[in-house]
Amino acid sequence: ESLAQYYFDEPVETPAAPEVKGESGFIPSIKRGYGQMESLLMDVAPALVAKAVGADEYAAKQMAEAAKTQEELQARYPTEVASYKDIDSVGKALTYVKEAIGEAIPSMLPSLFTGGAAGIMARGATAAAMQAAEKTAAQEIARAAAKNILTAETIEGIKQAALKTGIEAAKRTAL
Repeated sequence: ESLAQYYFDEPVETPAAPEVKGESGFIPSIKRGYGQMESLLMDVAPALVAKAVGADEYAAKQMAEAAKTQEELQARYPTEVASYKDIDSVGKALTYVKEAIGEAIPSMLPSLFTGGAAGIMARGATAAAMQAAEKTAAQEIARAAAKNILTAETIEGIKQAALKTGIEAAKRTAL
């Protein structure tokens, strides 16, 4: 009961809590990728080992944990374009490719860096990877759209080419 209701017997509308919206975009897709990699190492891999040795109950528990982690990651860092099936414009195609590259960066960076300076170098490499991959993706998507061949297969090929370009840029920056 609010003070207004207590003193004046008047109903007071309580404003609805604002809906919490997760972060989306390139950097949140990197965060989502880190979370997915962590879940793979901490939940899925142990579940597979447990299943192989007959510890089915533990395996089920770990897989449930992995599913929960995926839900939390999607709520905190939602994808803007969840599937290639949702692509209906050049802008969405570019967003889809950029997010896919962002998710892949966490799995590629550990192989490039070790030691104390890894965090500093990883930031520069991440920025270089993002810029190179985005440039490649934008050029290739525009080219495919101009030729009217922006299909699922084309987008997947563009994603792979952009990721390769991003990895090469990250390596050049690191080395």
